[in-house]
Amino acid sequence: MAFLVSEWQRQSQAFFAPFSDYPASFLAAARQAAQDLERHPAHLLTWARVAALLGEAALAQSIAQAALPRVPERATSLRAKLEAVLAG
Repeated sequence: MAFLVSEWQRQSQAFFAPFSDYPASFLAAARQAAQDLERHPAHLLTWARVAALLGEAALAQSIAQAALPRVPERATSLRAKLEAVLAG
């Protein structure tokens, strides 16, 4: 336990630092996700939702639009959620 406590400062900084400037850091991450052609559609759904929560409806819709062609045929729930983002 002492080791975990001693490592918290170093490890937590590395993990949380990219998100320390809310909302700008989250918006930047959502914009980056929109450009990532390798990201899984479910992860793109998360970033589309983040963009929507930040009031960036156009970005949310563009992320969802980019994700839809990559959704597997059997992932009907994921497809429906992405389509809901597009519907606004």
